[in-house]
Amino acid sequence: MIIRGSGSGYVVVKWTTAIVTALFLLDAAKGAHHRDTGMVATWLVGAALFAVMFIKTVTVRVVLSGDEILYGGLFRRTRALRLDQVGAARGVARPAHRGMAHYLVIEPLDRQTPPMRIRTDLFSHVDVQKMRGFLGDKLRRR
Repeated sequence: MIIRGSGSGYVVVKWTTAIVTALFLLDAAKGAHHRDTGMVATWLVGAALFAVMFIKTVTVRVVLSGDEILYGGLFRRTRALRLDQVGAARGVARPAHRGMAHYLVIEPLDRQTPPMRIRTDLFSHVDVQKMRGFLGDKLRRR
């Protein structure tokens, strides 16, 4: 089962980055029309940065396959853990720019392996429940 971004955080980030990218490109076109090459370069760099943020957001996905969970995207190395490699999983909320960022942190049994942090704000509540259900008894509840 492939779970792609679909939550309210995903929608806000996706449309905000798409609109800001378009505005940067329009300003670059306006600068090109007025032959202001310095501003064109600045607007194109801004557009490129927001385009990268847009692509990073729309390519995020979680794959639940058999007894394995995979998390990755275009600019993110895909991490994979089997259920027998998972020591514990928990939900974490951290302060972010405007409010809180929510993560599902999956801790492997091997202490040398870094934990897998899935940004749950980018997924719908139903999809997050599927991930939590997949982890089953590994999930710590408070």
